[in-house]
This record gives sequence, structure tokens and C-alpha cells, in this order.
Amino acid sequence: MTIAEQMPITKLPQVVELAGYQDVKHNFEDFSRDPAYIEVNRELIEATFAKLPDNFVWVDLAAGTGLIAHELIRLCNLYQKIGRVIAVDLSEFAVESAQKRIAALPDNQFCTVDYLVGSATDASEVIKIFESQLVDGQVDVVSIHDAIHEIPGDENKKIVFEEAYRLLKPGGRLSVNSAFTTTAMEGVRVGWGKWIAHARRDLGLGKSLVEGQVDYLSPEQYETMVREAGFDIMELGSTDQKLTRIIKVELKKSALVAIANYPRFAEGAIADGLSSGKTLDEIISTLQSKAPESLTRYWFNMVGIKPHKGGELEHRRV
Repeated sequence: MTIAEQMPITKLPQVVELAGYQDVKHNFEDFSRDPAYIEVNRELIEATFAKLPDNFVWVDLAAGTGLIAHELIRLCNLYQKIGRVIAVDLSEFAVESAQKRIAALPDNQFCTVDYLVGSATDASEVIKIFESQLVDGQVDVVSIHDAIHEIPGDENKKIVFEEAYRLLKPGGRLSVNSAFTTTAMEGVRVGWGKWIAHARRDLGLGKSLVEGQVDYLSPEQYETMVREAGFDIMELGSTDQKLTRIIKVELKKSALVAIANYPRFAEGAIADGLSSGKTLDEIISTLQSKAPESLTRYWFNMVGIKPHKGGELEHRRV
């Protein structure tokens, strides 16, 4: 039995899972296994892992079906570095899927994984649960990959970054990425628009006047939020404080079919579908049938560093 298999799932207090968020039929799991998606996340994970000490602690907010924990176990085995991952997600289905994914690994001798069902905005609850086991109640890395855009409202996004700042030790890192910023479809919006338009036509829907569920902020807006939370922003692969990177990713048809099976994506793409009487099955199957051979997407990557000298926000939320 591996280390990760032995860890139970804990629920944070007052958790209410979003209705229809993920289930065994419609979920994020297939997309999380797509090679292009893995690769764009792997670069950010590896850049952060390279700076970690032995016996590190990494808190993964909105952990989904366990990609980051999976990659960290691979890296820990490769470099024989000891670490601990605390994976937090609002979806109990996602957390259970992550646990199964990690348990299926053939060998895990260096990295423990704890699973929590809870919201990214309640990140400080992690410390309350593990404070007797964590040195000084602080961690080395907090990540929120491919999920900050799903946190509703600017104020809640700011809370996530402030909570991450509280969790981290001085010099600790915040790792963030998103394919839903104002630059995500820069120069390629027509291709994505055609896919949605063809699906809407087959669903018998006209031009949508309803906005989707995702907040499209600019990279600069995210950077401002992270700086206001107290972080310095670092460029990947450099010790200089410069602008973060935008990465071009080619998504094949199989990836588009997979992301269409994620309810939050499908309901955002066809924002008025459910209110027009269409079922989630109809929306997803139509999007999948109309998926093109490939589309380009641009990922925004950002790494924040908690300064060694504490800022005023360090004890703002208690």
C-alpha cells in the first residue's frame, strides 16, 4: 500500500457543494488527463518544485481530480524529495477521483497526500485542521491552477490570494494559472466562436444575450490583486521581478471533447441553454459533436513570492 492510499477525505466546516458541479458522467477528469493540459501545468509545477526544500508542504486549492498531487509524487520519486500535499476542492466527486488516481500509482515512497472537501476561500481552515502537524502552521507553496476564474466575484478572488498569503511562510510561493483571461483567445476568438455558434444552431438557439459563468479578467488585474495581497510577482525561470508569461497551447479535438464534458465549461459556453429548456446532456453532447479538429488557447501563468518581511495583510483575516 502506498502512502497516498492511506489518507482519508476530510470535509471542511459548512461545505455546500454546487449542485450539478461534477458527477460520474460529467466532470473534469478526462480533460485533466489531456497531454496538452498536463504539459502546460507541468512546466509551472516543475519550476516551483525546483525551489522547494526537503519536507515541503504544498496546499493545492481547487485541486480538481489530482493533477498537481500526481505530478508532485512523480517529482518526489524522481528526486527523492520528501513532501506533503494538501488537496482541497469543493467537489466531493473530484476529491474522490483524485484519491483513486493517486492510489493507482505504482510507487509513492516520498510524498503524502491529504484530501479536503472545501472552498478555496476558506483556505485558512487548512491550518486549523493540520496546525498540530505543520511547522509554525505555515506552508511552502499554495497553488490554484485553472480555477481562479471560477471563483465568483473580484472580492472572493482577492480573499483566495489573501488566504494564500496567510498560509505561506516568508519566501513561500503562490502558483496560479488560467486559460480564462482577456488574452486567452487573443487572435483566435473566431474559431472558438464558430464552435459555440454551430452548437447553438444545432440546439435550436439564437444568438445568446446571456453572459457565461466565468469572469474574464486581464492578467494585469490578477497581478494587481496578488500584489495587493502582499506578494511580489516573479517571472518563471528568473529571479527578476518582471511580467509573467502567456503560453500558447494547441488543444486537439480530443481535448475539446473532454472539456465540453465539464459542466461548468458547457454551461458557460451555452449560458442560456438550461434556461431555454435544454438538458445538460443535450448541451454537452452537442458541443462534443461540433468540436473542431483543434483550437488555440493562451494560458496565463503567475508566481507570487511572499516577502520575508511581513506585510500588513499577514494578519488581516483571523
